[in-house]
Amino acid sequence: MKWFRSIKTKLARRDDAPRLSLAVFGKHRAFADHIESGIGTMTPAVSAFKQRLYNGGIKPLIDSGVWSDKPEDRLLAGFDHRFVTLSDADMLIGRLWTSSDSRGRSEYPFVCVVQVQGAPIAWAVRTVDEELDRLRERAAAANSDEDLRVACGESQRRLDEATTAIAETQPVAYAPRLSEVIEHFFSSRAFGPDAIGFRRALHMIDDASGPRSRGVPAATLQMRMPKTADDLTTQLVNWSILLLETLPCEVPVVAVAPIDQNWVDLMAGTPGPEEFYILRATDTDVSRDSDTPYEIAPDIEVRWRQRTSSVPPGGSE
Repeated sequence: MKWFRSIKTKLARRDDAPRLSLAVFGKHRAFADHIESGIGTMTPAVSAFKQRLYNGGIKPLIDSGVWSDKPEDRLLAGFDHRFVTLSDADMLIGRLWTSSDSRGRSEYPFVCVVQVQGAPIAWAVRTVDEELDRLRERAAAANSDEDLRVACGESQRRLDEATTAIAETQPVAYAPRLSEVIEHFFSSRAFGPDAIGFRRALHMIDDASGPRSRGVPAATLQMRMPKTADDLTTQLVNWSILLLETLPCEVPVVAVAPIDQNWVDLMAGTPGPEEFYILRATDTDVSRDSDTPYEIAPDIEVRWRQRTSSVPPGGSE
């Protein structure tokens, strides 16, 4: 098993200066249509995520009318989500919410995303969440292209000031131990008696990690799990770490959750419209995998604790 080679190398090397790079795209009332080129720092990682989430996921769903044909009890009223996407090379933290263009078309969201490089994760989560919440208010008040660009520029300036300050400190750890993530989920009441919901998640990961025939690509693993009592973005980060570090193939992970609902959605692989459908699917439409009565191996908890207990942060087994 690898242990966060991304954190060890590109995301949080101690000799790298921390950097938080902001970008926005989607729909805004100051624009006649999509913000095609984005605003801010559209890094290769952000551009690839935009293509995967927005152009390859949300747009086909809207164009096909899949969401518009659903009854109200199966469809969230709109977008209001936090998300994390993690790969061996990149970490993105963001928000998306319902928005509209200058013509009043409101099917698409406005998306804010920050690429995290060289920064301790817990600090990055707090810093980015606070700034994106602030930017939402500024974006809502922006009446022109220039207003929005100024708001984004001010947000980037505050992120730059925060990274300058953190660069002078000596954080204890850049990322949690995988064993800490496991133990934290096992102890959460959200998963029911004996953490049965989390055991079911581990069962699904075990199943996705099984051997495949030569030439058969790894399928996208998708799970819906209950929220825990922790900060929402921290939950998404912990799930992302768990999936990235335990699945056998090096695939990107997307963890996303509606802010005012009680579940999180997890995808590992190359999600398309079928997977991103869950962005607006209610619990009535998509059930939680933590409630599915899988036949679980009795030793699953012992095996997972043994599997992760010796893995240090930033190192390898």
